[in-house]
Amino acid sequence: MFCRILNYRMVPGLGLLSASFLSISAAFSYEIKSDMAIDPAFEERAEIHQFLPEFKSIWLQALARPELDYQRRAIFALTEAHRQGMPDLEDTAESMSALVSAPETHPVIRQAATLALIEFDDSSAAAALDEAAQKHGIKMARLVEPQLAAWDYQPIRARWTARLSDPAASHEQQALAIVALGLVADQAAIEPLRKLLLAADTPADLRLASARALG
Repeated sequence: MFCRILNYRMVPGLGLLSASFLSISAAFSYEIKSDMAIDPAFEERAEIHQFLPEFKSIWLQALARPELDYQRRAIFALTEAHRQGMPDLEDTAESMSALVSAPETHPVIRQAATLALIEFDDSSAAAALDEAAQKHGIKMARLVEPQLAAWDYQPIRARWTARLSDPAASHEQQALAIVALGLVADQAAIEPLRKLLLAADTPADLRLASARALG
């Protein structure tokens, strides 16, 4: 008790000073927290894209090389250039279609080239993509068939319709066909779709897809 009284007597105003210091510290801490909570302001600048004419020839040379990394990088560059508005890239689709069709093409490169052609929305590649989907299984069909429906690629319509009643067709193959036929509104598929809808052994998801396609 004596020490406490002595300290307060020897240091008059200590309580006031401590309170002031705490107030300043709180204010300083608040300012720091407020500044940290504010995102920094950056000056907006317009993006400028410069496309050199030699880019395309370099990418085409890379596509023609046997190394997978050259091919992959070239496909990526062409896709990105197309997204950014580089002109005069239409003829590169032929080189990518050749990669899709070539039997020796690595599956990773074939898939990348397929996605690039879909990104280009170039319906001239439809035949090459359709052939690849038939040769390389359901993974390729998942990528290709919805796009063929978007392009309304006529030669595949009959195969989609036949798939509805084909016992050898897989569940997923039938599902792809049903959705595609609904998208193209093929009148020839109405009766096969109705039969699939009403069949007692049709799985529930295919029954629902058939109803939507008919609608």
